[in-house]
Amino acid sequence: MLATDRRRAVLLHLHSTPDAPVPPVPGPVLRRLLASTSSSDPVDLYVALAVEPREEDVVSFLGVCADVVPDLSRLVSCSLVGPQEVGSLVVDNVLVDGSVSAETALMAAAWNSRQARLLRDAERRPLRDRPLKMMVLAQHMDSWGALEPLVRAAYSDPRVECSVVALEGPFSRTATEAHDTVVKAGWAPVAAASVMGCLDDFDVIVVCDPYDEYRPEGLRLPDFLAVGVRVVLSPYAESIGAEVSMQYDMPTHNLAWRVYVANDVQAALYGEHCSSGNDHVRALGAIKGDWLRAALEQAGDAGSAIQRKLGSDRVVLWNPHFRSGADGWSTFSLYAEAMLALVDRDPTLALVARPHPMLLPGLEAAGGTAAQLARWFREQCALRPRVLLDEDRDYRPAFAASSVLVSDLSSLIPEYLHLGRPVGYLRHPVQRGTTADATWRDLVDVIDDQEQLSRFVLATAPRGPVSVATGRTVGARVIDDVVDGVLDETRTWN
Repeated sequence: MLATDRRRAVLLHLHSTPDAPVPPVPGPVLRRLLASTSSSDPVDLYVALAVEPREEDVVSFLGVCADVVPDLSRLVSCSLVGPQEVGSLVVDNVLVDGSVSAETALMAAAWNSRQARLLRDAERRPLRDRPLKMMVLAQHMDSWGALEPLVRAAYSDPRVECSVVALEGPFSRTATEAHDTVVKAGWAPVAAASVMGCLDDFDVIVVCDPYDEYRPEGLRLPDFLAVGVRVVLSPYAESIGAEVSMQYDMPTHNLAWRVYVANDVQAALYGEHCSSGNDHVRALGAIKGDWLRAALEQAGDAGSAIQRKLGSDRVVLWNPHFRSGADGWSTFSLYAEAMLALVDRDPTLALVARPHPMLLPGLEAAGGTAAQLARWFREQCALRPRVLLDEDRDYRPAFAASSVLVSDLSSLIPEYLHLGRPVGYLRHPVQRGTTADATWRDLVDVIDDQEQLSRFVLATAPRGPVSVATGRTVGARVIDDVVDGVLDETRTWN
């Protein structure tokens, strides 16, 4: 319910306890509230306590308020509410002090975002009379595959007006990498500075990760929520093997209007681990699968060039991870010599070694024996004409050239499976195994030792064709869902 024909109502959450039901009122919170009021815009204040309030609590609360801000004339009424009543209130804003629980702060942000969205929906020109305005934040090459199918579908849909904003960040290898990636894909990116002051012009903003720290101020989750724009998350990877809170329960996971995942298993994991549940999650297929299949058709020449360079059409792609130590799962030190020895053993076999971008630089920075291992590996690769050390940011040529993938636990495993080619999963003998979202476990060969590695690699056949998906693309289905969802929610106002 939207408050439009009554005084503005605000709910204030304080860090109260049953032993101290009326805590000191934080001055900055109360001053911020009063600064937003005027004689023509008074406020009804509701204060949520941990227990049902008593009459003496009201007197106590007004006393501590007066100590902070003497002029309370703009508060038309002030009511203390307990746990039973707070859920039935109709308010316009929820404020929290800095010491409340993360759950309460999350609830406040979600409430305020919904209220702002309802207000802007009521005020904006109906969607049926204009295209939906979508902003897509393109940050770096590694995540572009989670966005490109959506951009492609949006640009071809007359119901959508799409703008792609190129954001350079700490993972950009050049000063213009994101910009150049978008241009190479065929679109003209928009400068970030040109949209920061007009977020309210957009109906939907699409991001590919939950990490606000990699986006500039003005283009972060609180900025989007403040104006009521709908946030869509298209996760940059299908399975990253991280802690569940990082994958399912960060603020963006909770406060996004929609999250699009590859399958029902991932949707169920949101239901299990996301504080907001999974009502906002849609499992419409792997967006990156669209990108990979289309991209490999374009990258075929680059893949063939790698095969010619290596002198073989039996190419193994090897993807060792960087994370080692007590909580790591990299098998690089276990299998580096064995992988090179297999190429030496079979004169018709070639290897594209594509370590995680942080593996070799991390070893080199560590110094000592770690740096010696990295230096040895670089030297050994350079000595072998049928071995290519691939440190290019774009992994599609390596995908196109290879017949099989041998990999540590990595998001590249489910991506490679979209090609319909074999995958060997290098399971670390001691460290962590796959996480619950690894729906690919039954689709790969598990490799536990050098003997199994040898059998898998030496059985490599020339690459097969890329499996071709039929019917409507995942990107198009997502755009359909976005447009239909906005239309459904704004029908009341239209």
